[in-house]
Parts: sequence; C-alpha cells; structure tokens
Amino acid sequence: MTKNTPKKSPTSTVREALAGQGYALHLSTEREGDTLIAKLELLNLKEDRSLLKVVGSGRLVDIDLTLGLRASEEGLWDLVLRLLDFLSMSKE
Repeated sequence: MTKNTPKKSPTSTVREALAGQGYALHLSTEREGDTLIAKLELLNLKEDRSLLKVVGSGRLVDIDLTLGLRASEEGLWDLVLRLLDFLSMSKE
C-alpha cells in the first residue's frame, strides 16, 4: 500500500475476501483515560447489517488473557447455525 492509498477497514478486507458472502466477527478496543472499551460485532456480509453487538468497559490493569476454542467442524457449524437461527427469530 502506498502512502497516498487510503487504508481499508478490516471489515472491508474480509468482505472482499469472502465475496460478500457469510459472516464476519469484528472486535475493536479503545481507551478513554483509564477505561478500556471493547466492542464485538457479528456482521452479515451479504445483507451488510449488524446481527449482534456487545460492548463492555472497565478499568483494566496488567491484562494477561488467553482464549481457546476446541470443537469439531460439525460442532462449530451447528453452534453458529443455532446462534444465527436464534438471532433471525428475535428480529421477527
């Protein structure tokens, strides 16, 4: 990327990579003084809309965080599909 090229957002990069199909999970953080604000958003790329937003804030010092996930591909897809079905039912 050259200096004159505008920087693309991570969501735009994912949308292009997935050809506008599927879902994206976007995590962002920002600081306001001593407070850390974290935002998590599940996006439907085909319809270009947000399905879920979670926001948390707090004062954090000396963060040491580890996240892990172990699931079979079938189990993971089942969980994702159940979540998406739940979210689509709550919109009706």
